[in-house]
Amino acid sequence: MTAINAVLKRDRAILMTDASLYDPDGTVVAFGMKAVAIPNLKAAIAVRGAQKVAALLAMEMACTYRDFDHLLERAPDDMPRFYDSVILHLADIGMQNIDVLIVGWSDQDRTAKGFAFTSQPEDGDDECEELDSWALAPWPSDDERENLQAIGARPEFNWTAESFDPIRHGIPIMEAQRRMRIVPGDPEAGAEPIHIVGGNILLTEVTADGITQRIVHRWEDDCPGEPIRPAAFSAAQPQTLSRQQRRALERSMKKERA
Repeated sequence: MTAINAVLKRDRAILMTDASLYDPDGTVVAFGMKAVAIPNLKAAIAVRGAQKVAALLAMEMACTYRDFDHLLERAPDDMPRFYDSVILHLADIGMQNIDVLIVGWSDQDRTAKGFAFTSQPEDGDDECEELDSWALAPWPSDDERENLQAIGARPEFNWTAESFDPIRHGIPIMEAQRRMRIVPGDPEAGAEPIHIVGGNILLTEVTADGITQRIVHRWEDDCPGEPIRPAAFSAAQPQTLSRQQRRALERSMKKERA
């Protein structure tokens, strides 16, 4: 299960994704980039499910829409058609459900916006809905929310969309998602729950000026073919940031004080 976290601020859309690519039984086969930028639309897309769909959808949308506002206007009607089109290119893995999350910059409203598309929700119909201010998937478990609260990063408690910081809040949240055990593929197939979030954390930011993407954290011990083994939670985590994280945190704090 891909970790996809989106936060919509007034001046930017933030998208944070992990990098592990795995086969249906949960075996990690590679690490890649799960968020695809669509520069001409000032948008970015991430997919839970067949990862190739993200690049195919990005190409379709880049050629179809004038800008992100045009995309938002047409998305509810177009997404089912896009899904039917791109999934045909993935016959090697068969038809499957996907969740699509797209964020971008609205020139019309001068703010960040986003929407989510689910190919097969519980009622069996495609669903496309606009995002409110943020979305986390998978949602942290009760235990992990308590852990996040202990280090000042709990959603709905320690931060709002406007106060959210990708380093101070975003990385701990993805560490929490990494510690969770997820059943890969079909839950009814009898597979054992495993850790799936891994590789690295890609931070994608979309503003009125364009899109930036950078790696803000790496799990150096993760290897293709090996199970993901997350470190146990420690309340001392904020004091044990890597040099890269500390520098990013210092930069973000300087911006807040400016």
